[in-house]
Formats: sequence, structure tokens, C-alpha cells
Amino acid sequence: FPTVTPVIIAPASVGACDTVDLPIDAELSLGGSGRDWAATEWSLTHNASVLASSTLPTATNVSVSWFLKAAELPLGVSVLTLKLTAWYGVTGNASVTITKGHGTVLPSAKVLPASSRYRSRSVVTLEALGTPSAPCGSTALGYRLDYVWTL
Repeated sequence: FPTVTPVIIAPASVGACDTVDLPIDAELSLGGSGRDWAATEWSLTHNASVLASSTLPTATNVSVSWFLKAAELPLGVSVLTLKLTAWYGVTGNASVTITKGHGTVLPSAKVLPASSRYRSRSVVTLEALGTPSAPCGSTALGYRLDYVWTL
């Protein structure tokens, strides 16, 4: 049977005062053989303690991106882990670290739609989102930069 290789794409850092949602994407995961995953298990830990999050997905379809609430992350390093189980019983694990703190934080970026195939005659719209880190005490919450191309 093929191996299961979870792939998580997530921002590596977030500002201490950010309240935006962080884009999380696992649609590049491999090993499902074109079928839905038999099981998915997301977990979020900080200093080896499990964190509760209202935004962790529970569905078995990882082809859809989701958003983690930055406000739910404590200061410091948190680990987001994904365990995937294929229909034939083989599992795979992957983890990423997300650091929340003061200092310079690069904007998170997400290109939508994720992976799709189009015929050459189809009109394709590509959207890219850039979300800058919010300075502490800022009242400009939830701002972002959108780019949209229609090809």
C-alpha cells in the first residue's frame, strides 16, 4: 500500500495582538488514493499541553482549507499536528510550529483556489490574500490586502 504523507501549510508566526484567522491547508496531503480519508485527527499543543480550539476541523475531507483563530493561541510556540488514516488502514503524521509573539511578523499569504484543473478555454479567477500583523492597541482589526486576477 502507498504511504500516507500529510502536508500542512500554515503561517510560521503570528503577532501577539493579532486577531485574524490563520489560513491552514492540508490539501496537498498524499496517500488517499483518490478517496476520502478514513479518519483525520487535528491537535494543537503548547508546552506539551493540549489546547482546546473551536476551529479545529473534524471532517474527514482535508481538501478544504480552514482557519485557526489567532486569538486562541497563547504566546510562544504551539504545534499543530495532523494524523491521517487512509481507507486501507495506513496512517501518517505531520506537524508544524506556529510562534506567537512580539516582534516582526511577516504577513500570512494564501492563494485561492487551491489546486484545481481547468480547460484552456475556461475563465479562471485567481485570488491572493495578504494579512499583515496587527500592532498592539490597533483598532484596525481584520484588514487585509486582496489581489484578484481573471484569466
